[in-house]
Amino acid sequence: MIMGNDGGIAFTYDRGEHWRFVENLPLAQFYHISVDDAVPFNVYGGLQDNGSWFGPSTVWEARGIMNLHWRRVGGGDGFSVFNDPSDFRYGYSMSQQGNLLRFDKATGERVGIQPVHPDGEYLRFNWNAGLNVDPFDPSVLYLGSQFVHRTSDQGRSWEIISPDLTTNEPEKQLQDLSGGLTLDATGAENHTTILSISPSPIQRGLIWASTDDGNAQVTEDDGSTWRNVGDRIPDVPNGTWIPHVEPSRHDARTAYVVLDDHRRGNWEPYVYKTENLGESWNKLLDNGIDGFVHVLREDWIEPNLLFLGTEFGLRVSLDGGDSWMHWTHGVPPAPIRDLRIHPRDHDLALGTHGRGAYVVDDIRPLREAARDPGLLDDPLRALPMAPAQKYVTAEA
Repeated sequence: MIMGNDGGIAFTYDRGEHWRFVENLPLAQFYHISVDDAVPFNVYGGLQDNGSWFGPSTVWEARGIMNLHWRRVGGGDGFSVFNDPSDFRYGYSMSQQGNLLRFDKATGERVGIQPVHPDGEYLRFNWNAGLNVDPFDPSVLYLGSQFVHRTSDQGRSWEIISPDLTTNEPEKQLQDLSGGLTLDATGAENHTTILSISPSPIQRGLIWASTDDGNAQVTEDDGSTWRNVGDRIPDVPNGTWIPHVEPSRHDARTAYVVLDDHRRGNWEPYVYKTENLGESWNKLLDNGIDGFVHVLREDWIEPNLLFLGTEFGLRVSLDGGDSWMHWTHGVPPAPIRDLRIHPRDHDLALGTHGRGAYVVDDIRPLREAARDPGLLDDPLRALPMAPAQKYVTAEA
């Protein structure tokens, strides 16, 4: 008998009396990933029911990357993990329901820094709550419940910078009334919550927040006022989850949203773009994409180059989303839950839900193809190369 679960695969040959757990399969289930500026850079991420971790994107060893190169920095179900950009020694890891830690790589110490409401109001954190680091001030973090919480001192204190940004529908908040002799709500049932918080990388005070009940909220004044533009997105079922907003790195008024309605049996892919801060939206996917979408990333340098993480693998667009190709070069057709472009090394890091983390080395040729559509028709073209790394190994 073979048993599969979120921890992997186990075999029994004697009707369950003894089991063999298979430990050498790359089956890690990432929810989110991020990268740092180390050399080589590290990939950080949270795993389904297996805590939070970070490890190198490459190693200067003949045997390659092994389990021993990865370090655990959080428990529970791991979700968002970020290195502190101002101090490599520290970082942040989050587990279910917004349980946020600040960790010390040198000592292994972990300190809980999850906010509480100053008036004791119940905070509704999603199982996979929205978390982000401010692109202008690395001491500033944003965390989402039904409110946007902000800390300016690495989690020592928090302030609320928004009203309730969800629909706050009472009938969607009855998870505790599930019946039975004991409470069986785990927190994964929390609804009317914030899924993502995305500050603009080019305009201070411009922040997007999206929810699991169809709201896409935006503020241009650092949280003083918010407006919901989710109801302007056309041809989407009411109440569809919005797990990701991608503010453009090239135009402050441009952003992309990903919507996901698969929990109601609708696997239609929904990706939209706005060029006027949500006043109107254009759909980028009309056909050719199988399954729903998890994440979109816009290239740092070439705005026409877009990467799409879907339930069935990686898609790439060289023309701003007008057309998409299925990227199969070394990337499995697994759910791509998150993507990150390394600004220094020009690599694309991927977090899959079931096949671990991958790195697509050096995306600069794709930038050239996005700038020059005729490049792919040329029989031969010289392209820029990444700097080579030379190293010598030694044994004591």
